[in-house]
Amino acid sequence: MPMTQDCEVLLDAVVESGLLPESAVGPYREWDGDAGSLAKQLVRDRCLTPFQARVLLGGANAPQLASFFLTERYKILEHLGAGGMGEVYLAEHLLLRRVVALKMIVRGPRGSSGRGGAVERFFREARVVAALDHPNVVRVFDMDRTPAGPFLVMEYVDGADLHGLVRRHGRFSVPRAVDAVMQAAKGLGHAHTRGLVHRDVKPANLLLDRHGTVKVVDLGLASFRNVHENEGLTAEFNQDHLIGTADYVSPEQALDGSSADARSDTYSLGATLYFLLTGRPPFSEGTLSQKLLAHQLKSPQPIADLRPDVPAELVEVIDVMMAKRPPARPANMAEVVELLRPFAEEMLPLPESHEMPKHAPSAYRLGLVSAPPAATTPALAASSAITKRETKVAPPARSTIVKASPKSVVRGPRSGGPRSGGPLSRPPRSSPKILSPDGFAPIELVKEVPPPPPPSPPSAVVAEPKVTRRATLLMGFAGGLACVGGSMWYVFSPDSGPRRPNISAGTQPAVPPPPPLSPPPPSALTLLGSGSTFIKPAMDHWTEEYQKQFGTKVDYKSIGSGKGIDNMLERVSHFGGTDVPLTDAQLKKAKDLSGEVVHVPLALGAVAVTYNLPDVKDSIRLTGPVLADIFLGKITKWNDDALSFCNPKLKLPDAAITVVHRSDSSGTTGIWTDYLSKVSGEWETRVGHGTTVKWPVGSEAEKSSGVAGLVTKTVGAIGYVELSYALERNLKVGLVKNKSDKYVLPTLDGVTAAAGAELQSLPPDLRFSLVDAAGENSYAVAGCAWAVVYTTQPPVVQAELVKFLRWIVNDGQAGLPTLRYAPLPSAMVAKVNQNLAAIRSER
Repeated sequence: MPMTQDCEVLLDAVVESGLLPESAVGPYREWDGDAGSLAKQLVRDRCLTPFQARVLLGGANAPQLASFFLTERYKILEHLGAGGMGEVYLAEHLLLRRVVALKMIVRGPRGSSGRGGAVERFFREARVVAALDHPNVVRVFDMDRTPAGPFLVMEYVDGADLHGLVRRHGRFSVPRAVDAVMQAAKGLGHAHTRGLVHRDVKPANLLLDRHGTVKVVDLGLASFRNVHENEGLTAEFNQDHLIGTADYVSPEQALDGSSADARSDTYSLGATLYFLLTGRPPFSEGTLSQKLLAHQLKSPQPIADLRPDVPAELVEVIDVMMAKRPPARPANMAEVVELLRPFAEEMLPLPESHEMPKHAPSAYRLGLVSAPPAATTPALAASSAITKRETKVAPPARSTIVKASPKSVVRGPRSGGPRSGGPLSRPPRSSPKILSPDGFAPIELVKEVPPPPPPSPPSAVVAEPKVTRRATLLMGFAGGLACVGGSMWYVFSPDSGPRRPNISAGTQPAVPPPPPLSPPPPSALTLLGSGSTFIKPAMDHWTEEYQKQFGTKVDYKSIGSGKGIDNMLERVSHFGGTDVPLTDAQLKKAKDLSGEVVHVPLALGAVAVTYNLPDVKDSIRLTGPVLADIFLGKITKWNDDALSFCNPKLKLPDAAITVVHRSDSSGTTGIWTDYLSKVSGEWETRVGHGTTVKWPVGSEAEKSSGVAGLVTKTVGAIGYVELSYALERNLKVGLVKNKSDKYVLPTLDGVTAAAGAELQSLPPDLRFSLVDAAGENSYAVAGCAWAVVYTTQPPVVQAELVKFLRWIVNDGQAGLPTLRYAPLPSAMVAKVNQNLAAIRSER
């Protein structure tokens, strides 16, 4: 069945928007369903995001967007919400291939004196936050202008705000509430030491991420304590309006916003802690004026009445933080932290998955395009900012999004003559699109058009604009998308939808092609694997793509290399994932249990040194012996002479070093301790190497997420995580000195250089180490992830397991750089293909 016009129009719009090249949408041009089902399939295949699909399909509730690109660097993925002065979007940085948050001003704030003031406030926010660098403050990466207005590029926090968490899931436990407020106090204290006062501290402006880190956001109302640095902006643009939020504003700030200082933030933070513990603001009843008056004259309902389990001593701390007179409050945030410390717990569980966003940044398929079309219109608009006026013809632009909107409907009868204005015919592809005068709101048009009739006499009806059939056909498809926001990922089940067309032989799209569009029959077999967390992002990608292409499900659990090896040896799983090859003792155990084992290299990566020194801007330099002494507990201060010698241009703080290491059996630990053993004889003698070791010092955490979370929350901490993990979460990483006395950052190029230096000749069993490799460009702590499998497998498993592993080391290598891994060298791939032939069926 040939593809309908509706689907053709949708795919044309996808190409013209710049989201995908023609080579990527080509396989979908055989689609035999409607445009709604085609959009669902594009979302399922991660070629479009749900938000992009809604924009392209249009409809009554479709978002308003003029282009998916802002300048040549950023591609819009999702709409996250509205900020104080604009809209916030999730975007892909096209060059770095990571997700960021974009905040774009689209209107002046309510009650402001105009857009000019809002723009000035917006740029001040950028300058304010750019001056801060602290794990508990959202970082600013970039700022730019477009014809539609300026925008800010910020760190994307993969989490939820504290207000929403309490509203959806209930009040916080005492330790969790105290921990959140202590982290916020540390971030605010960092801002205060740089002369900044937040002035709008509240639960909604504190974000909790998946790793348990709280970050302060929305410094748009921040003020410099030095009045000369305020440039008169607050007085000029907010003279008659409240600065802050009535439920949490301090008494003095309610009277005069310009009088607020750091102690005002302390009051608001105390009110925030009150909310986290009780589920309600201190003064939740009454009008705005009544609330402001209550902050000045009344005491909130006692916490003991609402939450008897809160210690009386903690209630006293909250009362001090919320004292009516600023001099009665703690002098600074460091004092707040110390007052709260007795009520905190050392290790809190990470947030539950149901509390966090449904989709982590890794759910988005990055790298589909490397740059926007040359004619990209760098503009965004929120629907509330769009005014429907008389229509006009906009100049053509390949990146202009063509879709339908619910207003300004142009209709013609299905039979007989058209309304005044002539027929709606399909002109050549270069014809202009019809947009509203503001350039953002396309016009909804009829789906069917009659043939041209003879000219008719003039009519009193307003003449209709001439339009393209492409715009005409893209109306009303949004009904097929029964979802809101990101829930489309779950609404569109993989087994729904019409037949998917086959990709013709020889077609090589410019981006990773969508899977074949005829779903393979599901296999009764599920391959079971477990182990390495190092390889988890790649394994998630591989298992999803493999099931799409071949119908076989692969269930991989990232439980750590040690447990993964044990599961494989006991035949609990078909294969194990590990970042360190099996030892001779483990191979002997395997042979005694069930037979020989083959090692299958999957991907190359690195272990990065991550640390938390908010006042040190540049990356620190480290040598192997220094790292060994830190993890041995011999170097305990950041300004130790050995560290200062490595970093002569940096002023390192006189602060204690907190070592953080893995608590679980981990291949990442195996790589890390293998490196320390090679560079330090004392480490090799006292500790040794392996997936678990007896650590001399340090705090422990499970998995890389736990290590990263603990390092992020502890100023002065140092730990180790997978490179892919560090890059995805924008962690600070250090340079490590290699054998050639060069300090090298952990990069994929450094990993590739290490592999090239160490693997001049491959060992027959493919067991090797890449740490402390020779070569000027080699990164010193490089590693490999293997699958380990028995060479004898049940007949029903053998063929599919070999097929899966062979697919990984061949076709599956293509997407690894996007996932922050280095592909296997071609010589190694050839050797792996030979070794896979050793896996045979049991007789």
